Amino acid sequence: MVSNWSNISRKKSEIFTPIPVSNVQPLQTCNPGVCQIVLLAISLALLSTTIILFQTLDLRHLQNSCFSEISTKLFSGTANLSSSSTLDASSPIIDALNTSLSDARDETIFGTEAEHYRDVPVRDKAWYLEQLTENGTRACHEIATASAQVFFGPDLVLPTGDLKLQTDRDYEVVIVSYSSNGSRRCSGGDFFEIDLNGTQWKSRPPIKDLGDGTYVVNLRVDGAFAGVYGFRVILLFPNWHGMELTAEEWVLARDIVYLELEFAKPEGSAPVPVPEEELRRCDPAEDYKRKNWEGRWTRSKFNETCRANEKGRFLCLDRNQTCDDGRCDGEVGRLESNGWVYSAHCAFRIFSRDEAWDCVSGKWLFFWGDSNHQDTIRNLLNFPLGLYTGSPYRNGHSTHTNPRNASQSVTVTNSFNGHYVSTGNNLGLESLDHSEHRENVTAYFNGTVRAAPPDAVIMNSGLHDGNNWPDVARFERAARNASEFWKGLWASVAAKPTMVYRTTVAPAGFNDRLPARNTKSNVQKHEVFNAVMVDTFVAQFGRDNLRIVDSYDMTFPWHYDHLCSDGPHYGRSPSSSSWVPGGHRYFVDIMLTHVLLNAICPAK
Repeated sequence: MVSNWSNISRKKSEIFTPIPVSNVQPLQTCNPGVCQIVLLAISLALLSTTIILFQTLDLRHLQNSCFSEISTKLFSGTANLSSSSTLDASSPIIDALNTSLSDARDETIFGTEAEHYRDVPVRDKAWYLEQLTENGTRACHEIATASAQVFFGPDLVLPTGDLKLQTDRDYEVVIVSYSSNGSRRCSGGDFFEIDLNGTQWKSRPPIKDLGDGTYVVNLRVDGAFAGVYGFRVILLFPNWHGMELTAEEWVLARDIVYLELEFAKPEGSAPVPVPEEELRRCDPAEDYKRKNWEGRWTRSKFNETCRANEKGRFLCLDRNQTCDDGRCDGEVGRLESNGWVYSAHCAFRIFSRDEAWDCVSGKWLFFWGDSNHQDTIRNLLNFPLGLYTGSPYRNGHSTHTNPRNASQSVTVTNSFNGHYVSTGNNLGLESLDHSEHRENVTAYFNGTVRAAPPDAVIMNSGLHDGNNWPDVARFERAARNASEFWKGLWASVAAKPTMVYRTTVAPAGFNDRLPARNTKSNVQKHEVFNAVMVDTFVAQFGRDNLRIVDSYDMTFPWHYDHLCSDGPHYGRSPSSSSWVPGGHRYFVDIMLTHVLLNAICPAK
């Protein structure tokens, strides 16, 4: 068994974390004069803590700038753990952690090998439905989560107390939830935002809910990106409350911990081997079968002085600047991202203009989903294809010709599903309950519009559903109806379209009106809704007939503020009059257009 654990959150975030009641000592009487001195000292300490808290909150908005070189320090200095902040194997919390993790793993409560973390069952549609159905059936479900503590294993802590991790190695971090009286929570459903970011790497470390108030986070940085990272844990929603239509009333957005972690290459020894696919170019026939991507944004070259031009575009690198770190294939300068590129279990091709036209020439692309598709269509036409057109209508159908080669053209259809009326909102999948919407979609597949059906169908639903469905059970029924509708269309045509499902983005920032972190259409709800949609459509089509694009994973590392998004949209056009002083960043959606091209065109 592990001999001791390190409690980071108690060390660095005591203003947010209640002390467990088992650690509270009985009150003692004292001399009145001494008491007055003690009370004065306490008052001064509280004043200092309040000042630090306001300073922390004031800096919070700088934490996740799209182009920030490294996160603003919410707590000064790097993590240093004294002997008083470690827990030995006989501690009650260690016994509790061992109990809660024993069903998931056979060895220790904390391990550095990837196999420990990967033994935890996948949180899929069935698991979410089970947990949400059971929620409220036990007395402990009514005990609200107020805060949490973060525990690192002893192999991460140096004798000096500093945290130092090796690259090319998987580490586990355990989060434990507590109620306001300091007692441990007995069930899951808390939504923690986990952020790992530095100058050249930004990701959402995978987190698994064990269903008993314990959560396991997996940390890993590849050897090419050694350096100092900000590691942040935020408790956004407690007790599944992000799933409610009144989610705004339950948002906590409470910082649990912010630390600097150093990832260094092993000295004099080979990296610990971890079973992981080599980052090769993504194969549309195989690599898009994976339901959940666990990717990262990286960059090896960037311009520290880059600013937006007069049109709001970030032309930071030469357009022909190539990928050279194995994280993409092609010219990263075309993303206008100042070097940032997304990779998952494989590396994506960044298409040149000629390659993009060769990919789509003669094809009919059919988009069915929310208004993000309008941005993606425009960005596909403007950036990879170089046409520079305006945004399509919510419901539109048009053909575009390559200005350099008149023999090449592509037809694009956009079918908005936020409402069965093009000017409406907040129905989502319920749009299919209306004959008008079903008939409009069917017309593109039964020969009414064109003799042949579309070559590729890119589907999505979520942002409007988040504002509509009162519970996940009714959303799940709507997802089954939608999958049956689309399977019927697909089966009705002789030439089968390539079917692609794009997961819903992670709503960004804080907003009173549009989908955002704190609204009813929020990141916790869409993590669950995405699992429901993906599993339902995979069950209907089969793994070989459906390709998954995980836009939720792509957008999550950038969802903390509005620098890359206005809330629900990550692809708004560059503009000199952006809502962000100095210009918003639009590269996340440009990356998505290339991911979609990879999905519908064979790898060469």
